[in-house]
Amino acid sequence: MVTISQLAVVPYINTRVLAGRFLPSLAFHDDGWRLWIASGNQRELLIEMKGVPAEACYFARQAEAPGDLRLPFFEFLAQRANYLQLQRAFSGIQDDIFNLSGSLAKLALLEQSHAAVPHGLSRMATSEVEYIIMVLRSLLDLFQEVMVSVWDSVALFDSCIVKRKLKDSFADMLTYKGVPSTAGKIAERFGLPIDIATCYERGRTIFDGLKRLRDNVVHRGSQVPYIFGGDGQFLISLKENPFPDIGIWNETERGRNDLLPLLPVIEVLIYRTFLICDELSAAYQQVIQFPSPIVPDMSFFARGYFTSRLVNAVESGARRANYAPLEPANNSTDSGHKV
Repeated sequence: MVTISQLAVVPYINTRVLAGRFLPSLAFHDDGWRLWIASGNQRELLIEMKGVPAEACYFARQAEAPGDLRLPFFEFLAQRANYLQLQRAFSGIQDDIFNLSGSLAKLALLEQSHAAVPHGLSRMATSEVEYIIMVLRSLLDLFQEVMVSVWDSVALFDSCIVKRKLKDSFADMLTYKGVPSTAGKIAERFGLPIDIATCYERGRTIFDGLKRLRDNVVHRGSQVPYIFGGDGQFLISLKENPFPDIGIWNETERGRNDLLPLLPVIEVLIYRTFLICDELSAAYQQVIQFPSPIVPDMSFFARGYFTSRLVNAVESGARRANYAPLEPANNSTDSGHKV
């Protein structure tokens, strides 16, 4: 295994703060690519190589390409919460991010496949939507796994606060005996500062949205999917909106019978899932002194075959967060779309 002293040849790493922590990437962009790999029978050799990574995470002062993704919570995990015991959870979150980008690309490919697959595309889209929901829930639970480990390891200055073990499941943080918990109740149950508890309470909007989409669109006890496929983009009914109290679409996107594009729903879910992780990581950093970044003056990016779609989804979801909710229109119930 490569030692910390060997890593001193990499000019970007602060090796003084590496003890007890893992290095999430040995790829750097700084006026060109610089890449190192661990080699040898026991990965005891550190070798610099030439190349351009196709799918990888890397450190840089700015994104090498517009389609490379930077997420504040992911950078926090890579730079400051990268304790050795959390490497598996970090790898899982990294896979979830790349898999989400692949699923967005598959949905776009399906929308372009009507000529090749004249029947059944809606069923294929439904299965992909369910997978996206599963990945987003997985990401939240893996992030929660990190927070549980971090919370267990710190001591609070205020001795009046009784710190209790956090729940491993993100969903279990939001309820008590099946009843939704307020921020105050969450703070009381776990000894959390109210700012962190408030972030968890806001996370219920995301979690409920994921559940509604799964219940309303994916599992309705019917053999007919509730995703409509015509000659272009996939559509869902306005009444299946998983966020009835917030905006997702603008009026120009409304079609016959209140049918609206599916993709904006996915984009809002992805954006809001990432946002709650961003807010929680920022809140925890306000009360816990994490170690210094392992790569000072650089940010952490993910680049892959389809990460540009994830970048576009996050930007679209953030923009749509300011839309006003649409009201149902009175029109025919004939969708006019094949399913």
